[in-house]
Amino acid sequence: MGCGDVDIKPFSPEDSELLAKERADLWAQAYGFEDAEDMKHEGERMEREYRAQMVEKQER
Repeated sequence: MGCGDVDIKPFSPEDSELLAKERADLWAQAYGFEDAEDMKHEGERMEREYRAQMVEKQER
């Protein structure tokens, strides 16, 4: 390698998985959630509420 060349090696599968989790957590934290799992649970809760509202409207 010459001056300025960088030896870039691919991530291991374990490192890739960890990196993806960290990115998801940072993204979720940017939107006010504790982590990606917290954001997922909140989304699921909101979907349940929405579906319950749609069923209620259909029953009227």
